[in-house]
Amino acid sequence: LQMNMQELGTMMEQQAPVKMILMNNNYLGNVRQWQAMFFGGRYSFTPMANPDYMKIAEAYHIPAQTVTERTQLADAINTMLTTDGPYLLEVAIMQGENVMPMTPPGGAVNVMMTSAGDC
Repeated sequence: LQMNMQELGTMMEQQAPVKMILMNNNYLGNVRQWQAMFFGGRYSFTPMANPDYMKIAEAYHIPAQTVTERTQLADAINTMLTTDGPYLLEVAIMQGENVMPMTPPGGAVNVMMTSAGDC
């Protein structure tokens, strides 16, 4: 999100109904995942001190919510989907959680890995 945060201004200005789910593991998630899966767990500069995304959403007048428990997720998604205009839902996930599918190093986008066992 931090790489394209400026687009929140466009969403605010246009009231574009963009629904965002930020899966926050407090890491540069894809970089950490690559380092774990393909570089023997040699981590370099992947832990991340994040800003308060709720304050950022508020500054852009975008409704937002943080979910820290799985039991909150269904209601939060329902709120997001029934809110007019843009919405940011931050979901805390485990730090070591991987995101699949993914493209392996040197791979093409039409050859996706669907599990860690594919590497």
